Formats: sequence, structure tokens, C-alpha cells
Amino acid sequence: DLRLPGARADPATGIVYAAGGGVQLRILNRLFPATFSLVDDNYLVADADDAEEQMTTASLLVVVDGHTRIVNVWKRGAGVLSRETIAGCIKAAAKRKAEIESCS
Repeated sequence: DLRLPGARADPATGIVYAAGGGVQLRILNRLFPATFSLVDDNYLVADADDAEEQMTTASLLVVVDGHTRIVNVWKRGAGVLSRETIAGCIKAAAKRKAEIESCS
């Protein structure tokens, strides 16, 4: 039962206020994100902590849906990730999705 509140803008101030009612959101697909970080251009870390992220030269976000279809792959940073590494991250994201589903 996920709802977004209604919104009302005050034209004089430009401030937006929550209003009654709202919109019921229908969740059509569950999404399963997984993050991977390349640390010191040598180590690939899943779900890097803050200290590891400070040493990250590249990161990869992989999102799969409930049918294990790729929804998004986003790479940022200057570090180089090979096609094989990216493919391995996608497989790991699919495995994580299965593990999460088995817990719920």
C-alpha cells in the first residue's frame, strides 16, 4: 500500500506543500540493485564500504528485475572494467537476486 501524497504549490512563494489524497502506486516489478567497486585498479569489491569507496577508481551498478532481466548497468569513474568483469558482475547480481528472494 504505497502512496505518494498529493502536492499543492503556493504561487506566491513557490513552496510546495503536501496535500490530502495522494496517488496509489502500483509496483509492477521488484528491482534488485547490486554495486561493485574497483579498488586500487586491482580488487573488485561488492557493496564497498566508505573506506573502500575512497580508493575506488571505478564503480558499476547492475539492476535486475524479478525475472532476472537486466534493467540497468551503469559504470562510472575512470578505471577500466573489462567486458568479462562486467559480465561477471551481472552474473553476481543475478545470484544475489536469487539469494534475496530465497530470504523473503
